[in-house]
Amino acid sequence: MRTIRVKSEEEFTTMVNNYDFRIVEAIVEGALSNLKTKKRFIHILEVEISEEYEVYDLTIDRSELLFSLQSNLKHYENHELYEKCQEIVKAIKYLEKKEKKSGKKVNISYP
Repeated sequence: MRTIRVKSEEEFTTMVNNYDFRIVEAIVEGALSNLKTKKRFIHILEVEISEEYEVYDLTIDRSELLFSLQSNLKHYENHELYEKCQEIVKAIKYLEKKEKKSGKKVNISYP
């Protein structure tokens, strides 16, 4: 389980808005290691906020795995982590095939 320690909630929000690679990596690694899980929610990241003495557990719904991998692939390309890109593309193809086979299509739109 990955843990990120930050001073404030604002600091974490800034990290998210700037696509901090530690968060991207946690999302991708969580998705890749749970491609065949039956669990609906997958634990991705624990965030410790020191100023507020709070700990948040971030999860991802299994139905969002494909979208998460697709949207985070570009960050691995930007970091030139091409071997990991290949692994992500392979996982995307696996999930697309699984989705097609089941006849379920998950449409997720974000603002």
